[in-house]
Order: sequence, then C-alpha cells, then structure tokens
Amino acid sequence: MRGRIKNYKSHTYRENTVLRKYLFVAILAILPSFAFATWQLAGEPIRTPGAKPLDFVNNIPAYFQTNPYYTLYPKRGPLFSTVYTYATDRYWKLRWLAKRNYHINNEVPFAGSSFKTVLDRLLAHYPLKAYYNTQRKIVTIRHAGK
Repeated sequence: MRGRIKNYKSHTYRENTVLRKYLFVAILAILPSFAFATWQLAGEPIRTPGAKPLDFVNNIPAYFQTNPYYTLYPKRGPLFSTVYTYATDRYWKLRWLAKRNYHINNEVPFAGSSFKTVLDRLLAHYPLKAYYNTQRKIVTIRHAGK
C-alpha cells in the first residue's frame, strides 16, 4: 500500500512540473505581444496647440533619424585611411601632420549635425585634434599637444 501511494505522488509531481513548464513557455510567448500592443496604443504624442508639427520620415520623427551625409562608419585598419575617405567623400582636403598613424579596433558609427562634429567625435578617442579651414575646405590633423 505504501508503494502505491508513493508512486501516485511521484506521478502527480511529474505532471505538475510538465504543466508548469508549458505554462512558463506560454507566458514567455505572450509577453512580447503586450509590449507591441502598448506601443500601438501610445500613438501620436500630445502636442501643445499652435506648436510646429512633427516632420515624419517613414513614420519615424525626423529628430530620431540620423543624417546619412554626416554619419561615419569606420572600418578596422589605419585611422588615416578612414579619415581620408570620409573627408574626400564630402569634398574636403586632408592634411595629415601627425607623425603616428593609429589603428581603429572597433566599427562603431559616429553621427552628428555637421562634418566637423562627426570628425571631432572620432578623433576624441585619439590624441589628435582637427583644425578646419572652412573657406578652402581643408582639414588638418595634428597631435593634440601641438
């Protein structure tokens, strides 16, 4: 008699764990749909009457868009070649007066509102400084201490 009760309890324990696993998986599968539904309900933000309307590009507000013209996608390799390519693509001339060429180890994109902003953000990670001649569109790269 004791053997039957023991088997009966172990059998129900197994059923409970299987049901718990299925219930857990079902809950995990449903959770993303709640997040999507709340995003849909959020809709248009409340605007102040008389405020300038938002500019949308592909259903995304323009201030969340990055300007592809002023986005730098560095490649692994020498810093000189990345800066040279970026400058010449935007019709700037490059004068590299730094004695050392640094190596880029990551491919993190840099974005900004202008050519100068993007280049300064890239060079902030190196002991280099950019000097700009906007009339002739010449950028000079030197060591920061000089």
